[in-house]
Amino acid sequence: MIILIQQIACFSVTGYFGLFDEAYVDTMNTGGVPWSMFDRLILSFVDLTPNGFLNVTKLKIDRINNVTKWYKKSKPDGQVFLSLYDEREERFVIDAKHAVTFKNNVKKWVTSLNLNGIDVDWETASINVNSDVLVTVLKACWPAKVTHAVWPYVTSATTVGLLANVVDDINIMSYDMRIDQIESLVLDYHQHGFPFDKMVLGIETESGNDNLQSMDGKIKLIQKYNLSGLFVWRVDNDAIQNHQPQWTTINLLKSLLHKYQL
Repeated sequence: MIILIQQIACFSVTGYFGLFDEAYVDTMNTGGVPWSMFDRLILSFVDLTPNGFLNVTKLKIDRINNVTKWYKKSKPDGQVFLSLYDEREERFVIDAKHAVTFKNNVKKWVTSLNLNGIDVDWETASINVNSDVLVTVLKACWPAKVTHAVWPYVTSATTVGLLANVVDDINIMSYDMRIDQIESLVLDYHQHGFPFDKMVLGIETESGNDNLQSMDGKIKLIQKYNLSGLFVWRVDNDAIQNHQPQWTTINLLKSLLHKYQL
């Protein structure tokens, strides 16, 4: 069989790695994590304190340093991001009002944890009426790289368009969606001003919704529009059985990347 390859300028594979539940323990105890296939690892999550600071606990620091150590052994040039997730929009509002203080706090943790960037994951419906707050918070993460997780149909295309010159990438949570629905979203975001080459499509390991067919369809979309690449939610929770990850989804993805020579 001959596979026609459309060259992608820079295809990236990103992995979200959870720090917050027993899947972290199971995965780190098992070993065999396919670290080297990921160009970027996003460590998830930290939230915000009532004063709007990053809530990085001692446990999180230990886990961040541990994951980073193993990842860098296999991928010395890999990028490590920290994901900021909070459903309390009032804390993002505090950060926007005190942007300099927030910026200094982000810089402190980026430096001390030797991070390459910050991923901001704000998933509440208020994100659109507070789009100015979102932009201010994202800009406050500079000069570190910054990405934003986009929840389809919650974050509007208008809001996404505002981020064109603010973020390095958006991670589109394109789980449990038909390929035509994802394509429609990609085109809508682009029509509102967001560039194709900053869009990353998501696959997820937890529910089993992503299979060979769905991942193949997403890779073809990436080729068609020259999107940035794929991300995996989550590396640490891929078909865990008897406290051991089976890497079912990730192995399927690896086979497709080999097929398309990516």
